[in-house]
Amino acid sequence: MRRGDEVVITNQVGPRLLSSWRQRGKRQGIVIKIVPLPAPPLPLNQFYRLVEQQVTPWTDDLNNLRSLRIIARPASL
Repeated sequence: MRRGDEVVITNQVGPRLLSSWRQRGKRQGIVIKIVPLPAPPLPLNQFYRLVEQQVTPWTDDLNNLRSLRIIARPASL
């Protein structure tokens, strides 16, 4: 990752993962954006809208690769 790249995560990630991303942001200049998700869980269309609002629009830079990895699991696990 390069300075200025964005990482979009939710406020429901574990504290160690959040800490790791923040540290990497400070060291490498990565922009960390946190999507606040309320409880109980939202319908998927609302979840996607919240995440989409945090993502900066794409540029024409072909070297700028962005990916969104979403891990969903039941709250009972």
